[in-house]
Amino acid sequence: MTRNLILLGLSTLSIGCLLAMRPALGATPDCAPRPDLIELLTKRDGESWRFSGTAQNGSVVETFAADNGSWTVLITRPDGISCLLASGAAFETNANHAGPA
Repeated sequence: MTRNLILLGLSTLSIGCLLAMRPALGATPDCAPRPDLIELLTKRDGESWRFSGTAQNGSVVETFAADNGSWTVLITRPDGISCLLASGAAFETNANHAGPA
């Protein structure tokens, strides 16, 4: 239940942020093979994988974040192509959360 609420929240956030994010990406590709985007996030932004969930259509939604608070939401289709959905600052985790219910 909690995981579903998190994914629903990320989906809603993604739709709202998608248009605002596009100019900030600059030369960053919106969609590319997953390994290419992962390399970009880790090397350029210092972000690492934080959590993921699988949608009913087989797509995987992942969040990457850095210790400085930057974060990116990535969706990977079943064909291996990933797209950047949203990015921002002030990523936080809930230390009191025990995990999926």
